[in-house]
Amino acid sequence: MADIKGKKEQRMAMLDTLLPGNREYVGRIMAELDDALRPDNERREIIKATFNNHEKSVEMSEARIRRIMNNIEATTMGASFFEMEVLGESDFPIYVVETEDKCLVLYIGENGKPPKRQWVPSETAYQVPLNWLSSDEINYPLVSIYTGNLGAFERVNKRIERDLAYQRDVNCQALLDAGAAASFATGVLSAHRLVDSDNLPTGNYLDQSAEGSLTINVFYAILEYADKVGMAIKSIHIPSSQMGQMRKFVSLVAAVSSTGDVEKPSLTVPESVRTELWRTGKITNMFGQEIDIVGHNTLALNYGYVAMSEPAGYMPVKPSMDMTILDDSKDKIKKNLNSLMAKKVEAYYMPAPNRKNFIKFRFA
Repeated sequence: MADIKGKKEQRMAMLDTLLPGNREYVGRIMAELDDALRPDNERREIIKATFNNHEKSVEMSEARIRRIMNNIEATTMGASFFEMEVLGESDFPIYVVETEDKCLVLYIGENGKPPKRQWVPSETAYQVPLNWLSSDEINYPLVSIYTGNLGAFERVNKRIERDLAYQRDVNCQALLDAGAAASFATGVLSAHRLVDSDNLPTGNYLDQSAEGSLTINVFYAILEYADKVGMAIKSIHIPSSQMGQMRKFVSLVAAVSSTGDVEKPSLTVPESVRTELWRTGKITNMFGQEIDIVGHNTLALNYGYVAMSEPAGYMPVKPSMDMTILDDSKDKIKKNLNSLMAKKVEAYYMPAPNRKNFIKFRFA
């Protein structure tokens, strides 16, 4: 070691003579040389000292850890069709259906006046049952013998919130599927007597499977339904793997036969739409309607849903009663575990008249 030190001083003096006024630079060069000459046993002592210090050990370990998520998240759709209603702890949801049908009510006159007859709307009140929405109980480790406290609570809590959101979405989509019908039941549509029945939709399930894919005619059927109910289209939801069928409109141009006739002009789209698709991958409007087409990896192939400007249903919630239940008992800690679960009070309902506010369609 003394021999190495002596050689270093000799080189330092020689370089200082050759490069006067650059001692700082020379010192940095010599430090690098010194590091290269450092014996292996000295390096081992430095590493050992680092791992004897817990904070430095964690820092060095974290610097070598890259967390890779091997999971494709599910998309959500159903809950977006419902309007959330926030309730107090003692509130309970009731909805009233009022029809255009009137009933004649006779009121007794006051102070000897003759009886009064008055037409009042026919109303029916319904109470909505509330339910607990509960997550699974998740056990998670507290500490690692290598890196100490794992800080897993935040990650587990996020997972629970995500799982509850998926449960909510599944419940809402189940109501959409139950409320879709090729022919509306009595009570869904209540139209004025002057409205011609041909201007009313037959049902909110549109079977366009004969098209074989997502063609222009499928959109025509959706737009016709929107015109009949007098509402704007909010969004169109289709399977993510079939979004590419819409992008094929880029090459959808009319062919000209040898006689000069244009073949299948009804299946073409304007040049501006093809350009927009090529540049953005989206169709943002069609015949005065703003069109937001969204792909979902949770939808069955060949089926889609359309949200209208009015909600398809309602979602009463009681956030003041949300519970997060943490089990950090001695028995859990002895096993190096904690457990976490959450509960929410929610309900989902779709009054019969609201069924006209969405579409389920099949396009292949």
